[in-house]
Amino acid sequence: MYPRKASSPPRIAVGPVVQISDGAVQTSGCSVVVRAEGGSETAGGGTVSYGASSGFVYYTPTQAETNYTAFAVVAYKSGCIPAGVTVVTTASSTAGQAVCADSQKVDVNTIKTQTVTATAGFSFDGLTTLIGRFTGITSLANWLRGLFRKDAMDATAKSEVNSGGGAYDESTDSQEAIRDTAPLGSAMRGTDGANTIAPDNAGIAAIKAKTDNLPANPAAVGSQMDLVNAPNATALAAIGAKVEAMVLDDGDATALLAAIAAKVEEFLVNEGDATATIAAIATACNAAIAAGTVGTNVAAVKAKTDNLPADPASNTQVNTRLAATAYTAPANADVAAIKAKTDNLPADPASNTQVNTRLAATAYTDPDNAGIAAAYAAASAAESAADDAASAATAAAAAAGSAASAAAAAQEAAEAIPAPPSEEEINDVLTAAHGAGSWQTGGETGSGAYTVTVTVTDDAEPPEPLENAKVRYSNGLESYLNSTDASGQCTFNVDAATWSVAATKANYRYGGGQHVVAADGSKTIVMTPYAAPTSDDPDLVGCYGVTRTESGEREGGVDITIELLTPAAPTGQYRRTAIEVTSDANGDWSVDLASGLYRCQRTDGPTGWRQVTVPEAESYEFPSL
Repeated sequence: MYPRKASSPPRIAVGPVVQISDGAVQTSGCSVVVRAEGGSETAGGGTVSYGASSGFVYYTPTQAETNYTAFAVVAYKSGCIPAGVTVVTTASSTAGQAVCADSQKVDVNTIKTQTVTATAGFSFDGLTTLIGRFTGITSLANWLRGLFRKDAMDATAKSEVNSGGGAYDESTDSQEAIRDTAPLGSAMRGTDGANTIAPDNAGIAAIKAKTDNLPANPAAVGSQMDLVNAPNATALAAIGAKVEAMVLDDGDATALLAAIAAKVEEFLVNEGDATATIAAIATACNAAIAAGTVGTNVAAVKAKTDNLPADPASNTQVNTRLAATAYTAPANADVAAIKAKTDNLPADPASNTQVNTRLAATAYTDPDNAGIAAAYAAASAAESAADDAASAATAAAAAAGSAASAAAAAQEAAEAIPAPPSEEEINDVLTAAHGAGSWQTGGETGSGAYTVTVTVTDDAEPPEPLENAKVRYSNGLESYLNSTDASGQCTFNVDAATWSVAATKANYRYGGGQHVVAADGSKTIVMTPYAAPTSDDPDLVGCYGVTRTESGEREGGVDITIELLTPAAPTGQYRRTAIEVTSDANGDWSVDLASGLYRCQRTDGPTGWRQVTVPEAESYEFPSL
């Protein structure tokens, strides 16, 4: 309430005064009039102010202007919409305090002496009755506890419960005790069965009669309906009879099959022709192998090897040869040319110590040079024989006249020719005769003055060691190869030099690097995982590989030639023409191939042909080329 005739009247928020033409709120030049209750407007004698943010007009009236039960304040300005407010005052001159009229006032002592008089129709009976309900209850909580729980009830409360008659026993009569009695149905039904309903035995018997006709397990998972035995056997027999009667009987079937066989023999080839064709193909293949290029090459190789001594490296034979009258002076020009090349070799490519140690080793075995030469000659002869046989088979097939029969006969003839030994088979023979190990330069781990420990890991965080990664250290003509153990480590013994380092592992990449060795030390190689490519065609295999230099470093831009030798299956579509692939800048290459036996080489030919078998798989990695 607004105080009446206060010595310092509170400020009144009148409202914004707005310009009619543009709606601008006026923050200066406004006037105020005050109109007391029952009076007329007079110019305001108080103070006018403006809100800095809202633009409201505020008015602080004089004490005399507030000495009314109510008064109005209006703010105005020419050309503007005025704003106004009506203020109702309280009899108190203190702000925030309201004073009641004398007719509404009464003191506490007066209230205490007043007598309550009930109006007409009011009665205290209901209240009296309610209060009477609780008469005789000392503790309502103890009563409720005893009525609900079956443990010992408060003695006073139990006495008050039984005061009206009866013998309440919480162990049997409480709600908890009732809950814990026998099943509710039996307790409610009693012994006379008055509240029970007899079952519909007739209906139950009818249901049982129908279910007796159902199988013991009418819907077990995996069960099958019996369509052969009764009652379907009769129906199936009738259907069979109809089919046989309407289509053909046994005699018709025999006659039809005989006619088909006769037509096949008439239009394709009869058994006699097939036998003659296959025999002719076999004869042609044998003749080609014995009298053709293969036989000539084998005879030429044998003629040369017959001139070799039984032991080409024996000192006795060498001395005898030198003393023979057929001795021929050495080709000094060739020796000089060889010397010019060997001058570029390291100062000690095979030190005396290493040679003597190697010759004195108990596990050393003289190489079977004749066996190696024979194995290589056999492989070359078998490969040429396969090519000649394929050509002979093709010619014989063309002569046979039937494309289908000729293809089958040619395939049988090709399969009858033994396949040339693979690189793995040759290695197995050499290993059995001379022990395991690489037969190429760099199969050892070196015997230099310094020990280098190499650790190979992936690029994970933390890095994980990579087992069975192949690491190669190369320097000029020296090249050493080793494989990592379960800890991802391997060691080399090399001399002081700058070594080229290469590493390979299936599904991993390493770009190569260098290691300057001047003392015992270590090197860490980090390899990046590489997802093997797969083919979009489910019938093809995603094949891939890497081209490398002779020192084992990746080499990009290398052309590769791949040729199919033998397909994995006798039927299907295969590409017989040579496939050309070029490795990318990192030396990686890939191509989709059907499974089978292939041979591959660098097109420039420094590594020669290598045979690989592409399995039936999503992907396959070729050996480095």
